[in-house]
Amino acid sequence: MGALGTRLWGVGVRVAALVLVLVVCLLAFRWREEVRRIRGRDQLSRIGLAMGAYLCQHGGNTFYPPDLGVLVDVGLLAAGDLVHSCDADPPRLPNGLRCSYQYLVRPGTMGGIPSNEPLVQERRVFTGEGLHVLFGDSHVEFWTHTQQEPEGGKK
Repeated sequence: MGALGTRLWGVGVRVAALVLVLVVCLLAFRWREEVRRIRGRDQLSRIGLAMGAYLCQHGGNTFYPPDLGVLVDVGLLAAGDLVHSCDADPPRLPNGLRCSYQYLVRPGTMGGIPSNEPLVQERRVFTGEGLHVLFGDSHVEFWTHTQQEPEGGKK
């Protein structure tokens, strides 16, 4: 192999190394986004379980809590469960706790919310692709920007 072949081979190796680094960076970004989605879904699932326990313990399955902070006050959630790891400055609830989620249940709402009715959603988009929504039957869905987002609610 001559001098020209050696130079071309060296350039080819550099290009291949650059492409490899770019692929690894893209995969790491997608992995981080997926971890954020999993965390958001898991936190909303915990909130859903706590709401179910609240209904059983504090209201005979009839009244939802007035806000999400009550779930911490009565010991069903830890304060950290109300803050998304990607939310740098979440707003405060009436009891002073920070909360990354928007509570969509109106005060005084009694049980029997339809399973397709949103109860809680992330207050903003953390993943760049959409947000998680907790429904009346405690299942969590990821809504993209093309889907209808719940309106109104409390922070």
